[in-house]
Amino acid sequence: MLLRQPHNDGFHILLNHVRFNKTEMKDVMKPETKYVTILREPLAHWHSVVKYYSLKKLVTRDDPEEQQDKEMSLQTLLRKIPECRYFSCNLGKNGQFFDLGVSDKEHFRNTTFTRQIIEQVDKEFDLVLITEYFDESLILLKRMMCWRFEDILYIPKKLSVEKEVTSFSPEEEKTIRAASAGDVMLYDYFNRTLWRKIKEYGPNFDGDLRHFRQLNKRIIKNCVDFNSVQTMGMAFNYELHNNSVLCQNLNRDIAPYTFLLAEQVLQRERRIIQPYEQGRR
Repeated sequence: MLLRQPHNDGFHILLNHVRFNKTEMKDVMKPETKYVTILREPLAHWHSVVKYYSLKKLVTRDDPEEQQDKEMSLQTLLRKIPECRYFSCNLGKNGQFFDLGVSDKEHFRNTTFTRQIIEQVDKEFDLVLITEYFDESLILLKRMMCWRFEDILYIPKKLSVEKEVTSFSPEEEKTIRAASAGDVMLYDYFNRTLWRKIKEYGPNFDGDLRHFRQLNKRIIKNCVDFNSVQTMGMAFNYELHNNSVLCQNLNRDIAPYTFLLAEQVLQRERRIIQPYEQGRR
């Protein structure tokens, strides 16, 4: 569902939270569109989803008696997630595959079929980034898009205040990975793919990565007031000591940046439409 339809031959960019559907996206995007996504280590992703969406509360929302269970076991949670009728629960089991348009209720019954789905994903995406190797992923993205180093600069946002991702025992980790076996296979495949592409990049990769990290470190130091760092919920927050346009843009969250881009598009369209309307008069 789109608030507005694209003009001419399609949108330039579709971003933010969206569940992948290549067929539907091709209908509204330009023909030369590149498709990019990002994956996270499955255990870290699962832990983050459970906390962010409060899945332990969500799976018992329709059962007041079970809401009193403050010490829900891992096995009970994993059993209840597929039974949960709320949308966010879909992310609690093979959630990264779900984001890619594949439902856990339909697939992952055998590894052969899962591999086939992964190979299809590989064909549909031009690049899959890996969260744990974010800078390395950006270097590959930069080359693919013919960008400059300045185009991939960033200020880290919404970093977890927790030093340890989880305190799961080895047995619990094994249980979670088994429950999201599809995500584990998906991540392992594209993690290997990332390093294969890095090797194919050639001997300049290490130098480009080092240069980018030095440049980005200078930008962060120039923009961020480290004395203002404070905890906001589960993440760190900070203020800028440099209000340049670059620093403000790098620090914008998803919604403000989207509104900024939308306003720029509207301004450009007004400049195109006004002379046309004046000519008609």
